Amino acid sequence: MLNQDLTLLRLDPATVRRAQFLDLQFAVISSGRQRIVTVAQGVVTVTGEGDHKTHAFTINAEESAWAEFSKQMPRPGYHDIIAMVESGHATVEGEMLLFFRNLFFVKAALAGVFGKEWT
Repeated sequence: MLNQDLTLLRLDPATVRRAQFLDLQFAVISSGRQRIVTVAQGVVTVTGEGDHKTHAFTINAEESAWAEFSKQMPRPGYHDIIAMVESGHATVEGEMLLFFRNLFFVKAALAGVFGKEWT
């Protein structure tokens, strides 16, 4: 369910403004397929494979979980990355302080990666 177009990351203007203050790299894995989201100097990019040692944290879920997450009205437990983790549908590993410190942006980036409208 990952966007095929790696250059496409739809972010709302408020999230783009927040990105100006971030220097962050994290991985999103869907059934073994990895994307690296990089935020540097206000520019957000999504690329394919990357070095596991360079990103701060990894968010991992099966493709079926991301497919449910991507729906406009997902089932309970799939509507939010925190809900997915608490329900056992996803895992987050790595520097948890950076994950929680930037949670608002991470949620918006995940919505962009999976083509979901996020507010």
